[in-house]
Amino acid sequence: MHNPRDMIAYDEEGEHLFPWDEFYSPGALLRAAFPEYHSKQGQPGFLLLSVIFLALGWCTFRYEAFQNFLFQISPTRLYVVDWEPNDFYFFMCKVSGVVLMGWGVVYFSCHYNLSDCPVPCYAVM
Repeated sequence: MHNPRDMIAYDEEGEHLFPWDEFYSPGALLRAAFPEYHSKQGQPGFLLLSVIFLALGWCTFRYEAFQNFLFQISPTRLYVVDWEPNDFYFFMCKVSGVVLMGWGVVYFSCHYNLSDCPVPCYAVM
């Protein structure tokens, strides 16, 4: 069995020629050299979820036509005849758009590192 230290070069006095070599094992050098051994970073599901939240939040915040569409598909329309959205509805659409964009940013941070995520992201995916 070969010792990994046998691969380190020494000079005539027995000192390392390259002292930084002892910090990297041959396996670590192999993983760094070839991309097929690299670990994949990020979670694609959280990236997709964050993009959806950001787009939905922006549309809810910005576009009155989208707010009216959401009003038309709400179940409240089934119980009331000729009901129109008022200013409070449009204000709450703006607030919910900001909240959705905030959740999009939170889930984007979960995309890279689940251990630093402020919400339990593992319960979503």
